[in-house]
Amino acid sequence: MLAWIDLEMTGLDPARHTIVEIACLVTDDDLTILDEGPDLVVHTSAEQRAGMDEYVRAMHTRSGLVADMDASSLTLAEAGVQTLAFLRKHIHEPRTVPLAGNSIGTDRRFLAAQLPEI
Repeated sequence: MLAWIDLEMTGLDPARHTIVEIACLVTDDDLTILDEGPDLVVHTSAEQRAGMDEYVRAMHTRSGLVADMDASSLTLAEAGVQTLAFLRKHIHEPRTVPLAGNSIGTDRRFLAAQLPEI
């Protein structure tokens, strides 16, 4: 089994930037999707959005994520709780299933800094 995680952030520095979207799913070892988790968009403050560089702002605006962030009332903590609940539904022993994903190294650094329980 693999746990696939994809994060969107306001930048690439976990000390200055924040997670704004979390999506996850689990697959078996043959990469067959077993279940898709929630795709959660986190509300961000004007200060957090102001910290985005122009490239990130343009990318998230083009994709509609900035509008979704404005419309969301979900906190990062709440998104973490929901994501962890989904993962625990499938993974019964902590640290027994690898995290996978595009740029998982960066995502791991953000998770360690901002949602260490995941």
